[in-house]
Amino acid sequence: MSAVTEAQKDRIRDSVRNAKVDHVAKLAIPLTVGAEVPRNLHFYPFPKEVAEIAPEYGSFFYVVAAEKIVVIDPLSYRIVAILPV
Repeated sequence: MSAVTEAQKDRIRDSVRNAKVDHVAKLAIPLTVGAEVPRNLHFYPFPKEVAEIAPEYGSFFYVVAAEKIVVIDPLSYRIVAILPV
């Protein structure tokens, strides 16, 4: 996955903040890229504008946990990126 710029990260954060999704109180896994998330974790598709901001994120989902936006591949249930909220 290619790196997104700081400006793109800022816009993604704004989109996620405006989405009003539930935050996960605590994930029982280490928040590291490559870690597998539990299969029963409820995660969300990114708002449509995120695919316009960073097309590489268009097929990924996310959850907000520990004041971080955890980007998840919905096919492998693996964390592909972590962004600060």
